[in-house]
Amino acid sequence: TEALVAGNVGIPTLKKFVFLGKCLPLCRHMDKLARYYGLGCLIDAATAEAVAGEPNFTVRAVDVVTLMMGGSKDGAVLFELSGKTVSNKNEQQLQHWTQLFSYYQNGDLKTAQEEIQTYIKKYGSTNLSKRFLSLLEEYPILPPRNIY
Repeated sequence: TEALVAGNVGIPTLKKFVFLGKCLPLCRHMDKLARYYGLGCLIDAATAEAVAGEPNFTVRAVDVVTLMMGGSKDGAVLFELSGKTVSNKNEQQLQHWTQLFSYYQNGDLKTAQEEIQTYIKKYGSTNLSKRFLSLLEEYPILPPRNIY
C-alpha cells in the first residue's frame, strides 16, 4: 500500500528494470516468506484492510512475525492474498482457517493444533497447513515470533 516505482533505467543499449521505494525491504522480506510458506502473495495488515471490501479477493491470516526494519522490530500479521473463487466449501474453509488462526494468535495452541488437524482432514494438506502444524507440534507453548 506504499508507493513503489518500477521501470527501465539506463540508456537504450544498457537498460535495467528496477524498483524504487522505501517499502522495498519489506517487500523483499515478504517475498522470502511467501516462498517459505509456499504461497503466491503475502501482504501486510494495511494492504489487507485496503482490499477487505473487494469482491474479487480472498484474504487470510498466515502468521505473526517480527520484521527487522531500519533497526526497529515491528510485530506484523501476514496475510495471503488470492483471487476469490465463489463456492460454499471455500467460504467454510476460509472461516475454519480464520477460527484456527485466532486460537493460535490468542495463545490457545492446543485448540489451534486440534483445529489444524481437523482442517487438514476436511480440506486436504497444503504447504501452509503442514508448516503451521509442524510449528504447533514443535512448540507446546507460544512459539517465538519469526524474526526476518
